[in-house]
Amino acid sequence: MPSRSSPTRTRDCRGGLLRERALLLRRVGHALSRGLPRDHRVARGRRAGERSAVRDRLVEGEDKKKASRPHAGILNDQDTSARDVALALMGDKPGVVFGSFFAPFPANVRHILVWQKPRDAGLFGATTPYRRDVEAVFLTGRWPASKAAHSSVVRSRMSMVGGQNSPAGRTGHPHSKPLDLMEQLLVTAPPGIVADPFAGSGATLLAARSQGRRSIGVEIDEAYCELIASRLAQGDLFGGVA
Repeated sequence: MPSRSSPTRTRDCRGGLLRERALLLRRVGHALSRGLPRDHRVARGRRAGERSAVRDRLVEGEDKKKASRPHAGILNDQDTSARDVALALMGDKPGVVFGSFFAPFPANVRHILVWQKPRDAGLFGATTPYRRDVEAVFLTGRWPASKAAHSSVVRSRMSMVGGQNSPAGRTGHPHSKPLDLMEQLLVTAPPGIVADPFAGSGATLLAARSQGRRSIGVEIDEAYCELIASRLAQGDLFGGVA
């Protein structure tokens, strides 16, 4: 599962402590990426500047509705090699892995949940009368046996995936997950430290902190490292569904 240690001390959001945390997140991300094929690493690098520019526009106050317009997706989104490297490093520890029904499944799947997204989701890429408005959530590794008390269909209070009030619109990350969704998943996860090797906008780390759990997060993109550090230092800036 994803995350980074919750801060107990904070300085100004532009201070040295935040920069140190962002730098640590980025360095660990680069170290993890060295295990990937070279063409995968180069392709990620080409998009880093573009993603940083989006973050800069949001920080400078550009209309978030424009900044969260439809996008071409995350580069190498259908390439599962980075995911598989990270899961292999985790061994048989319990995992919660978001993925596509149209991409190779991760190894050692114990169960599959379905995230039902809001009514405006799934229009792009759909070629049938049905929207692509669901996402697979794989439970991997060794999960302890327990009573089946929850539905395998999970939802968020988020009303829309697009627009300035969505997680993507607020954070600038196109795959930003709703905080309340991550909290639901963590509630049912076994106890222990939460680790997110692809921290993105930091939703998993914030969810772990809200439940009093220690966490570790890794993110290769410097702009998102700074966003995560800022969100952790200032609390949840965007409300319960950001």
